[in-house]
Amino acid sequence: MRTYAILVGLDMAKLAQVLGGSLVAHIDHRDGATQVALVGKITEAANFALMQLTSPVNFDLSAIEGINSLGVRAWVHFVRDGEVAGLDMTFQRCAPVLVQQISMISNFMGSRSRVTSLFVPYLCPKCNAEELRLVNVTPGTPIAVAPSIPCPKCKTSMQLDELEEMYESLFEKPAAR
Repeated sequence: MRTYAILVGLDMAKLAQVLGGSLVAHIDHRDGATQVALVGKITEAANFALMQLTSPVNFDLSAIEGINSLGVRAWVHFVRDGEVAGLDMTFQRCAPVLVQQISMISNFMGSRSRVTSLFVPYLCPKCNAEELRLVNVTPGTPIAVAPSIPCPKCKTSMQLDELEEMYESLFEKPAAR
């Protein structure tokens, strides 16, 4: 297990812990909670057990660059095990690659954990500019996603780079069968 400190600002140090492969957890304790920013790709090399977390835990997932099928398995087990251990987990600023997984895998974010915000990707058909917009998530309320936004570079209308329908039912529980 490798750990090292990275100075953030002038006087606050965050613990950066390599979790396997390119995945790094930047861990800080402030505001009465454990703050974890995950950076990199979630793969079969990810070992989430290396993080010693105390509840409540707020995860910033904006810097997740990718996830493969074995990474999905590791993530689902990590979230499940955290919930079983009684961790109060909140996920914020979810990267689009994780939003895609949330839309396909019903237990990807567990059963008791909360998602408070996610990034929505847009693409400009004229200049190929890409833009991410942060959208807040309110439990029990459909996610409002604009189908288009003005391009900051060329002012053309940027289009949603995912299916709009994906966001409408993102956190609905599947019907009992």
